[in-house]
Amino acid sequence: MDGPSAHGAKINSNSGESLIAMDAMQPQVREGFDQTLHSLEDDILRMGSLAGNLIHRAVGAIGQQDPAAAMKVIEEDSRVDSMHLALEGRAIVLMANRQPVAGDLRTLASILA
Repeated sequence: MDGPSAHGAKINSNSGESLIAMDAMQPQVREGFDQTLHSLEDDILRMGSLAGNLIHRAVGAIGQQDPAAAMKVIEEDSRVDSMHLALEGRAIVLMANRQPVAGDLRTLASILA
């Protein structure tokens, strides 16, 4: 039987859990989500910085007609690709586990774009 407890919280008799107890966990869950999301954002910035550096070096290699420098840029591009795939995977797992909404969902969707 579902109904209010002595504290006014609804008790689900099927699970025996108080909604108050579940609500008390929400700040901790949210904090963990925020930390994970900020970590993803930081790693996106690192990946973008690396990609920008590679573009700068590629333009320099072309301008100087330096095939060796161009090959180094091409070889290092795989780091950006690997970072991108890892970030996508982390974003998908976070979306699946936490079901974000609004701004958080938009942030994760932009990682996947």
